[in-house]
Formats: sequence, C-alpha cells, structure tokens
Amino acid sequence: METFLYIVLGFYLFGWIVKRVFPWLLVFVVQRWAKKQMDVSHSFGFGAQDEKTAPKKSSKSKEVVGEYIDFEEIK
Repeated sequence: METFLYIVLGFYLFGWIVKRVFPWLLVFVVQRWAKKQMDVSHSFGFGAQDEKTAPKKSSKSKEVVGEYIDFEEIK
C-alpha cells in the first residue's frame, strides 16, 4: 500500500512540476524557432545579395570510383 502511495504522489508531483515548467519551456522553444525563422527570412530580402557563394570546382579530373557493370534482365 505504501508503494502505491509513493507512485500516486510521484505522478501528482510530476504533473505539478510539468504545469509549472512547460509554459516557460514552450516560450523558450518558440522564441528560438522564431529567431531562426527571422534569420532565414532576412537572407531572402528584396535586392539582397547572396553572401554564400557556390563552391568552386576543382581542376582535378574525375576520380575513378569503380567500373560500370550493366546487368541484363533474364526472362
């Protein structure tokens, strides 16, 4: 009976803590998400230049990874 009391008390305490912490946690997560969205939206502004340039292709020839094998279907 004592174990059952501890389990019920634990659930009650857990629910009370979640009710107190969840709103702050939700606000924190939404603010971080909104900040990331604002950073992304500014990079697509009107007339904005893309600061990230495409990587330059190296002058190396293509590396040989393996040989190509063509399989034929057998009916």
